[in-house]
Amino acid sequence: MTATVCVGFLQTGPVPLLFLGFPVLIWAAFRFQRAGAAPCALALSTFAIVAAAERTGPFAAHNLLTNMITLQAFNGSIAFTALLLGAAVSERNQTQHDIQQACSQLSDMVDRIAPDEGHPGRPEGGSSEGRDL
Repeated sequence: MTATVCVGFLQTGPVPLLFLGFPVLIWAAFRFQRAGAAPCALALSTFAIVAAAERTGPFAAHNLLTNMITLQAFNGSIAFTALLLGAAVSERNQTQHDIQQACSQLSDMVDRIAPDEGHPGRPEGGSSEGRDL
């Protein structure tokens, strides 16, 4: 959150660096998924709204219509990036967890099915019936 606030002050300062917040937003989405990306997007959008209301930073030399269009595009881009990337990372982590759980269950099933003799393809008793050639 500290990095977001620092970038928020930089992006709405005298030098127009409005889209400087995207790397921080992307980092928050990868590191904290939706729980970190949403507050980061809210903070960056708030800084942009305050700058547009005060006509400072990237909103200083434009008329009201241009500022509102720019602000709307910025807020939409921030929200879309944060929520989509956060959801994608969360989904990837959930899928990875599900695959690990399935592999663990499969390993447990193989351990239960395999005979204790050390011959995984041969049924107990040592006969050759049921063996695939």
